[in-house]
Amino acid sequence: KVKKAMIRKREAVKAGKELWSKKVPHWLKVVDGKIVTIPKNVAVVRKVFSWAASGLSPTQIAFRLNKEGQRSFSKSQSLWSHRLSANLLGSKAVIGSLVFTRPAEKGEAAGRRRRIEVDEVTNYYPAVITPEEWAKTRQVISARTTGKGRTSPKFHNLFTKVAFDRATEEPIYTISYTRKRGGITHYMPKGVRLGARKGKWWNGQQLEALFLETCSAALAVEGKLDEVEGQLALTEQKLE
Repeated sequence: KVKKAMIRKREAVKAGKELWSKKVPHWLKVVDGKIVTIPKNVAVVRKVFSWAASGLSPTQIAFRLNKEGQRSFSKSQSLWSHRLSANLLGSKAVIGSLVFTRPAEKGEAAGRRRRIEVDEVTNYYPAVITPEEWAKTRQVISARTTGKGRTSPKFHNLFTKVAFDRATEEPIYTISYTRKRGGITHYMPKGVRLGARKGKWWNGQQLEALFLETCSAALAVEGKLDEVEGQLALTEQKLE
């Protein structure tokens, strides 16, 4: 009976005859049966999406908001966190959509909350972000949240979310051998690390030393490209 009543109410909401609930996102409020915006909170939402579109992560966004002294929308905590900013960036309410979900069943692919979208009512809320801004932000977030290597409390992967195998585009993982084998850490593609295929691997100490040395050399010649290019041309002549 409850399920049938909820279905009837959902149809009434889709027809615009009533509100689903008086509980709305924190940048909105209900006045005389209508949903309206809260300007100061809308400004924060737009700022968050602007920062995300420029490439900032949820953690960096939370850090900036806290530095500015901006209180979070949560009633239970005043500071912004990775979770709060990530949830805001994943909410379709900013583009005016009310999304209905259900618990994921066994075997169904679902996100962290284990919920499956079953229906969506567009233009239910006042939109504070355009569909174009939403799409751009989601594209940036999807490009950033790639797979990463396995982390360890004893060793940090220097190339997490940075280095990928050129041939397979797999993320670079690490593996640390025991002291009996010298205690050396090696970098290798995900497929090689998990035993899915054979491939190359690199000594961690040697690779890191070479990488940092290359970065130092690049910084040393920054702004001196003309001189470096001249030296390169001279060297090529000598080689010929």
